[in-house]
Amino acid sequence: MSWFFGGMAGPVRDRRDLQRRLSEWIDDVYHQAPLIRNELINRERPSTSAATGRKRLLAAMLGAADQPELGIEKDPAEKSLYLSLLKQSGLHRREDGEYGFFAPPEHDPCRLRPLWDAIADTLGADGARQVPVPELYARLQRPPFGVRLGVLPILLVAYLLAHRRETALYQEGVFCDTLTLEQAELLCRRPALFALERYALQGLRGELFEQYLASIVGRIGRDATLLDIVRPLVRFIAQLPDYSQQGGGVSEEARQVARIFRQAKRPGALLFEDLPRVCGISPEAFAAQDPGVVDVFIQRLIALLRELRDAYPTLLDDWRRRLGRALLETADREEPEVATLRGELAERYRGLERYAPELSPVGAFARRLADTGFRSDEAWLESVMTLLGGAPAGKWRDSNRLQAEARLAEFAEQLRDLRRLRDALPESRAKQDAVLLKRVDPEHGEVSHVLALSSTERQAAAERAAEIATGLADLDETQRLAIVAALLEQCSDAVSNKSSDST
Repeated sequence: MSWFFGGMAGPVRDRRDLQRRLSEWIDDVYHQAPLIRNELINRERPSTSAATGRKRLLAAMLGAADQPELGIEKDPAEKSLYLSLLKQSGLHRREDGEYGFFAPPEHDPCRLRPLWDAIADTLGADGARQVPVPELYARLQRPPFGVRLGVLPILLVAYLLAHRRETALYQEGVFCDTLTLEQAELLCRRPALFALERYALQGLRGELFEQYLASIVGRIGRDATLLDIVRPLVRFIAQLPDYSQQGGGVSEEARQVARIFRQAKRPGALLFEDLPRVCGISPEAFAAQDPGVVDVFIQRLIALLRELRDAYPTLLDDWRRRLGRALLETADREEPEVATLRGELAERYRGLERYAPELSPVGAFARRLADTGFRSDEAWLESVMTLLGGAPAGKWRDSNRLQAEARLAEFAEQLRDLRRLRDALPESRAKQDAVLLKRVDPEHGEVSHVLALSSTERQAAAERAAEIATGLADLDETQRLAIVAALLEQCSDAVSNKSSDST
């Protein structure tokens, strides 16, 4: 029996001949397919154990690229993946005395150079466009490559690590300064969330920006690429407290810089368009690379970055002074440092919560002031600010600051009153109740009295008050309170007159 197979010359004599011709045809169609000898991962849908091995291999690639065999010991599944995909191919090797990821070597034992060139070709020219990862995968899966989906994330991460200085990664349109393990895992499950873009920075720009980075994130070398510059700057902003990233306590220009970094979509536009505009320089003038213009830009940008960097420490220092003025009355003395402030406040207000109503905010504030359990003086200060502002100090907004200012004034007044109660109630009379009566009006100012009452005295006062309240029942609230205020004034005057007579 004979078969005929489209595109093949002559009849097919038997099954063996058919298989031979199919193999020849496949080899012809996928003539640039990489030579990957690992059936565990070389599939469209890897098994659960293979996917677990891939995940661990990606973790080793990101965390131990400078170690022989990525630091993988013994023989787990990820070791076989490493040997067949990364070591045998030469993608992970030692050059100039250091281990790392590099482009396929010249002898290219696993035939990865065509695939490498296809990735570069798909990315196109410098800053041409963001290439969605599914588009890249589609090209590598089609002839002449035919790469299986299970392998692609490993090869793509190897490419990113080998070309990290000129290949930018985006997640949902936002530039990523580093590739994390979480992103690598997500790349395996949802590649549609990611895109790549090629960037380069050469010549005069790189030399100029060596000075640009030196005062902010350290020197980077004269051969700096665009991503060498942008990545540490993005990281610098990302590591600032949220208060600073949101532009708290800084100029409008510094707020714009923080906003630009938070919303950065493309490193080139960030560095050569958006930031120059904020610094008052047109992108056209900056692009001309005149050293004088670039130097002005650098100095202005550095000043704004320093302003953002110092915003949160300035906030803490401001509240150190506020606490001292409100709670220690330091207006007429040298304002103490945080350690001294903490010690003085603890000594002044320790135990004062016993004189406040149970679960009252001012009682909690007194306990916080005297708390010795914080790891540092700054952590204590941040905790006090958190209680006042209703949010962690590093996440404050204007609303939190205004709330904290109002609560500090309120608590300071209440704490002064509680101290008067404590001072008026000796330990020998601790079982008695203390009451502070206070009246404030424009004519007399503040007039107050502290009373120490036994339980019998308090009961008698309550009974007499009930009798008086019966006679006031037909009055509205304002009238009743006015009468109470008048009674307090008369009592105060009587006490004052008695004191004058006795002297």
